[in-house]
Amino acid sequence: MEQHPELFINVPGGIEILTDEEQMNAVEQATMQGLAEAGLSPEQGHIGLVFEDRYCIVLRDAVAFPDGERRPYLRITAPIQGVQGVAILPRYHDKVLLLRHFRHATRLWHLEIPRGFSTPGLSNEKNARKELKEEIEADATRLEELGHLYPNSGMGTEYVALYYAEVAAYGSPQKSEGIAEIVPVSVEDLEIMIRDDLLTDGYTLAAYTRARLKGLLA
Repeated sequence: MEQHPELFINVPGGIEILTDEEQMNAVEQATMQGLAEAGLSPEQGHIGLVFEDRYCIVLRDAVAFPDGERRPYLRITAPIQGVQGVAILPRYHDKVLLLRHFRHATRLWHLEIPRGFSTPGLSNEKNARKELKEEIEADATRLEELGHLYPNSGMGTEYVALYYAEVAAYGSPQKSEGIAEIVPVSVEDLEIMIRDDLLTDGYTLAAYTRARLKGLLA
């Protein structure tokens, strides 16, 4: 709370974060008791910092809902606040460049656009250019901001900057990140893939929607 006071702002009418030690302890004890009764480890009910590394912080807050119910609530945030990443929809002539990317979390191959964590100290635009260079060896000849996206507002505070890019050339995929190949597709085929549930990545769906509504994919 001392290091990140912005994460503990209470908004009238919303879910209140309890910061009084006695109230927090009461939620913690009730949670531990419930876990023990369910045959689970009571220690999993600890209120406070659950996990921290250079990429994310996991918090278990004691909260009060508008109806008065009090219970724990998990959330994931980042050590550095603000935009935590960028995602870029790259276009090469009349093709959109997708990546066939293996994701550890889902244990699946996904078709998606380039994206990555932001490097602190770099602007959103410079981070977008950096990701294009790293993942598809491309330099953007045109870069248009598409706004921001909260990919999982139910659990995480992360939000990313979306971009549309045009590239004159591209190279090899970044295999060290689990990217197998670069897949060029027409806008028409991209829309068919979205319609037929063949493309399910949320960042890609959001960037496509913003770019289409801004007239960039006409």
